[in-house]
Amino acid sequence: MPSHNILVDLLVREEVIYELQLRGVTVGSRISAVDARKELRKTLKMEDCKVDVENLRNVMVVDDELKVIEEKLQELENTIKEFGESVRPIDYARMENRVIHVSVRIRNVKLLSNDEETIAERCRDFHAKLKSLYEGFKDKHPMDKEAKETACRKLSEANIEEEDNDVFFESLSQNLNKELNLNSKELEMLIQRKLGTIPVKATRPTIPIYILNCQIH
Repeated sequence: MPSHNILVDLLVREEVIYELQLRGVTVGSRISAVDARKELRKTLKMEDCKVDVENLRNVMVVDDELKVIEEKLQELENTIKEFGESVRPIDYARMENRVIHVSVRIRNVKLLSNDEETIAERCRDFHAKLKSLYEGFKDKHPMDKEAKETACRKLSEANIEEEDNDVFFESLSQNLNKELNLNSKELEMLIQRKLGTIPVKATRPTIPIYILNCQIH
């Protein structure tokens, strides 16, 4: 089995929220996948960030978690069956990362159940199935480590750039709206002008020209 080294960009929304909860971070139930990944990325950079299974005790229902694990194992099995003869490096890395995540969840639900024998037995079965899936996948689709790392790095850089752009646009919108009190359509047009995506002469000048050169603080 691969080592526990979670890559934020390769997890789905529910898995990212789980990883946050495991580190003692609570987020709203309606948080988007992008915002959840952003929060996890920020959390992992904190010096006092620690993984503690006890953080899950008040947010996890053991029976529900067992069902989730069972569903994730089935998803992994189905995904592996759908792969053809060749697998893209990023898909290989995503599969490997989700195997790690599910392995952690199996361990944690076992710990939180205080090793109750029935649950412990189910967890052993889960782990055996997960290991069999991963070993079979790895043997059938050998993958160059460098190719995996390059693919993951590119995805991460693209996502971080997108997150930075979101922060930029949010800051720009807040500053311009605070200064001008524009409606959403006027604000969108102003931002497009400022970024040079449309010519200034394309619309009637309804705002002071100095605003186009305002600074973001």
